[in-house]
Amino acid sequence: MIENNGKRRGLEGGLDKLFGLGDYAHLRDGNKKTKRSYRNYSEEEKKSALIYLLIDNKTVREVTALLDVDAGTLYRWKTEKEKKLLKINKVSKKETNNLYKENKRLKEEKAVLLKANSILSRSLSD
Repeated sequence: MIENNGKRRGLEGGLDKLFGLGDYAHLRDGNKKTKRSYRNYSEEEKKSALIYLLIDNKTVREVTALLDVDAGTLYRWKTEKEKKLLKINKVSKKETNNLYKENKRLKEEKAVLLKANSILSRSLSD
């Protein structure tokens, strides 16, 4: 809005014509994006879709037709699950390595204790 001699006037007419909007200025302001509705899937639906994809080796197209789920949604679920499994796999490898190290240390301690036991038993028998 511009004030001109105490009167307010809008810029719509001049700027709209300047930018070539003409009579379509009402569409510019009223053409707000409508909110898109998304379908929410239960965990059970996600699990069944992933079972079809990962265990039964069905294609995304087959699962899409079977469960009426968008292909993009299936791919997103699949990559999320794969990332989660990789993270679990990394953690389990780390835990496994720690257990191997602890097992090695305990075997060494056992060997030392057996030697000490044999030395003590010999010295007591003499």
